[in-house]
Amino acid sequence: MVKISEFAEKTTPYSAGEQPREKLIKLNTNENPYPPARECAQAVARFDMTRLKLYPDLSLAELKKAVAEKERVKEENVFVGNGSDEVLAFAVRAFFDPESAAVVFPKITYSFYPVYCNLFDVNYRCVENERDFSVDAEKLTGGQGVIIANPNAPTSLSLPLEKIARLAEINDGKPVIVDEAYIDFATKTSSAVSLLNRYENLAVIKTFSKSYSLAGIRCGYMIADKRLVKAMETVRDCFNSYPVDSLCQKICLAAIKAEKYHAECTEKVIN
Repeated sequence: MVKISEFAEKTTPYSAGEQPREKLIKLNTNENPYPPARECAQAVARFDMTRLKLYPDLSLAELKKAVAEKERVKEENVFVGNGSDEVLAFAVRAFFDPESAAVVFPKITYSFYPVYCNLFDVNYRCVENERDFSVDAEKLTGGQGVIIANPNAPTSLSLPLEKIARLAEINDGKPVIVDEAYIDFATKTSSAVSLLNRYENLAVIKTFSKSYSLAGIRCGYMIADKRLVKAMETVRDCFNSYPVDSLCQKICLAAIKAEKYHAECTEKVIN
């Protein structure tokens, strides 16, 4: 019998939602019921397939510029990856040290967080949610950093910006990762990107999978201080220097520019 690592033999991985072959309306992975913007199809039609013989643009110049404009930050504050899950994984490795103090996150939250920590030998500590399943920001402290989904994926509850700011303050000098996969559907809070000019320890992660209806193309990004972005690029280049393929870059660029359609679909989902 061929030997495999103890990690691969004993670790329980994240269990992704099933993708049935039948034509079913399924709710287990929160995919958007509306199609991507028609501009995405137009981007595919215009794409020069001979470009696929070349590696994609490592700088992601066009897409990073569009993201920076949307988020009202500088391009140096943008990191783009192959889905927000990959961005989250890179962040755990870039910001937290193995076998050191624990990374803190709520007990009831996105179940990938402990999987990432186990993958990179990063200790973690889960904080009990309140009786109504909300999160007390004051309790997310005492470790080497924090990960929080806002809104929280399985509960839909969110912290207002003043609580995210407080979280950054009580964890001064320690990374606070705010996973905003569902922020476009939030009605009681806004994106923490607006706090980045006050708190350099904040890192906000977003995705094209949900509100942009692009779960099948795999693209996500982080907005953070340029020093944190540099750390992310270092970790990325230890795995794969070209994670975001050429066609993906063009499709996401088209999606982010189709803001009117994006806003219309998001409003429908909220309603």
